[in-house]
Amino acid sequence: MWAGPSKTSADAPESVVAIGDVHGDFDDFVAILQRTGLIDKQNHWTGGKATFVQVGDLLDRGPKPREVMDLMMSLEKEAAQAGGRVVGLLGNHEVMNVMGDLRYVTVENYASFADNNSEKRQKSAYQEYLKWRKDHPQLLAELPQPMELTEPEWMARHPAGFIEHREAFSPNGSYGKWLREHSPLAKIGGVVFLHGGIHPNLAHLKLDTINAHIRDEIKAFDTAKQYMQDQKLILPFFTLQEVAAVVPRMRNAKPGSYNSWGSETGSACVSMVHSGFEVMTSGAKKRAPHSWASSWTLTRRHTSWWGTPFRRAGASGPVLETKCF
Repeated sequence: MWAGPSKTSADAPESVVAIGDVHGDFDDFVAILQRTGLIDKQNHWTGGKATFVQVGDLLDRGPKPREVMDLMMSLEKEAAQAGGRVVGLLGNHEVMNVMGDLRYVTVENYASFADNNSEKRQKSAYQEYLKWRKDHPQLLAELPQPMELTEPEWMARHPAGFIEHREAFSPNGSYGKWLREHSPLAKIGGVVFLHGGIHPNLAHLKLDTINAHIRDEIKAFDTAKQYMQDQKLILPFFTLQEVAAVVPRMRNAKPGSYNSWGSETGSACVSMVHSGFEVMTSGAKKRAPHSWASSWTLTRRHTSWWGTPFRRAGASGPVLETKCF
């Protein structure tokens, strides 16, 4: 697997093929890869020493996101064995799934994660939710919008495969772990590839610096969320929106309230997640669907990735932006 631009050779590759948003459209993705000679009819790498760059947004909307990710994971290994390279970059939809912003995940997407035990997991999760509600009467009373759902309503919002989906995108999940190893930017043959634009305030930074910050702070976001789970304030399958409904109550809580949320660690974790939700929702209002939603962005709202395309990224050569639809 390619680990990021810090290990990029100065020599240009034999050829570079870049593909933008796939959004779960596995069949057309395969057709493009076959047409460009990167894979054969059995979906195995035939690109030799070529470099294939996928600039993010493998997920959401389309019917087969798992198949798309599985193919990418396989091609990363096969290309490396043949002397080629597959560079998978993070788009906003990868980060959204990692963080639990699931607005574009369809029932069909969830269903692809379901198995014979999904109904059992679904019912067990609902019982966890009922217990969580019973244990947090004060918090629920302070919410601006009630989280009280009937069982049919809860089941509709958490269809078969939902719990498995969240586990798969967790830090130790099969897809979550894989995605967290990827970077958002890469420089190949003098060209910078990324999913969206770079804000002018960040243009002076080196690519390795930007990538390192984003990886570190996605990890910090994971730590913050795990802390809240350990404190029994949220459940593992809560979405970002559900977490954000709880967090403002924690920020306003008196010291010592809600277990140890008066502590320095608790306050830092609350601020991390709350900032995240504010930036993601403000980004949606700005209609910037391809802008960055990493936790680095989330905690630095004045230097966020709601950026302008075709900016230089602290490196020579043009910034190549793929148009997304």
